[in-house]
Amino acid sequence: NKSVCGCGSVIHDCFLPDRCSPSKFAPTRFLRSAHIKFFTNCLSNLPAGYTSLDTNRLTLVHFCVQSLDLLGALDDDALGKNGDENTSNFIDKSNIIDWIYSLYDEDLGGFCGGAYLGNTRNYQERHAVGSQGNNHVHEYRHVHIAMTFTALATLAALKDDFKRLTNPHHIIVTLRKMQRSNGSYGAVYPPNASDSESDLRFVYCACAISTFLSNWDGIDVDLATKYVHSCGTSFDGGIGLVPGQESHGGSTFCGVASLKLMGMMGEDGNEEWKSDLIRWCSQRQVLLTNEDYNPSGGMQGRPNKLQDTCYSYWIGGSLLLLDSFDVLDHDALQSYVMSCQNEKMGGFSKVHGAMPDVLHSFYSLCYLSISQEEGSNLHAMKVNKMECALNVRSDKMKYFDVLRDS
Repeated sequence: NKSVCGCGSVIHDCFLPDRCSPSKFAPTRFLRSAHIKFFTNCLSNLPAGYTSLDTNRLTLVHFCVQSLDLLGALDDDALGKNGDENTSNFIDKSNIIDWIYSLYDEDLGGFCGGAYLGNTRNYQERHAVGSQGNNHVHEYRHVHIAMTFTALATLAALKDDFKRLTNPHHIIVTLRKMQRSNGSYGAVYPPNASDSESDLRFVYCACAISTFLSNWDGIDVDLATKYVHSCGTSFDGGIGLVPGQESHGGSTFCGVASLKLMGMMGEDGNEEWKSDLIRWCSQRQVLLTNEDYNPSGGMQGRPNKLQDTCYSYWIGGSLLLLDSFDVLDHDALQSYVMSCQNEKMGGFSKVHGAMPDVLHSFYSLCYLSISQEEGSNLHAMKVNKMECALNVRSDKMKYFDVLRDS
């Protein structure tokens, strides 16, 4: 059995409430060592419930690696210290880098999500035997814009030198081909997959990739900006995934972050949309008067929905990028996120009382990273500062510098 999380991810029944017995709204302290163990274990062993996400395996690696980086567990001076926090015996950074590059397709200009249809090496071998009439490539083998984004972000977290990214300009060429006439982006390339999804998620990925590569030739910025605004809803002020769709916390972040990265946050001379959006975001914090069964203070992704830890980042991050982070009650929000930690396994759950999963664990850490200067609950927490619009630790952005003139 499985359900769909409000953020769009598939969450299997092993992650839903009543599978563990949490104490009353605890813990209040930050379980750093437990979280390091959780993400380290998830890099090598995942529950069977993740099987359906095999085509997005690169994203799962992204969640784990970025989380360990935010926790400082990948720093060279952190390895080998504090026994229980020593990741050097369990994480082979060079092996992860090799695996990521096995998914790089220079010809198509991007990365695949996993080796389920053959990695790059197999792809090249099939072409090498083409003269023998055996050059079949699976029709669904393509590069994915979100996987290209997560691959680049993860390689920077691992301090890769990007020497094996042999043709970054071709990634930009492919991006240009993926933009639709309405300004949105499709998810996959080549063209035989042109009927794939196209929405704000992939506009955001295109903007992030362009930022990483310091090359905006793959985006018609004016057209993309118009598409972002077309997804805004005059009814309530939020942003939907596509024009005419219900406002949603995840798509709101994608829209706001895209505008921020494109430098188009206030270029239209109309500030009314911004104030409406800030109001919508601020109304997503759930502050209950009766906490007999659940803690309150968390964020919901849409009106009349449950609190969900990932929206602490999606909506909290949107407000930070809108220079309105202070409209939230961060004491309450931090307390809610901290209450969703799992004391035995580490990690964070979607809702209080559920089992942890890598997506909600990562985005919980993202919020705690960007909110450390707010509220009063996190004075003893050690989480590195994150570049809010890019999901990358701030001091790792320098590793993209070698790609500027590529």
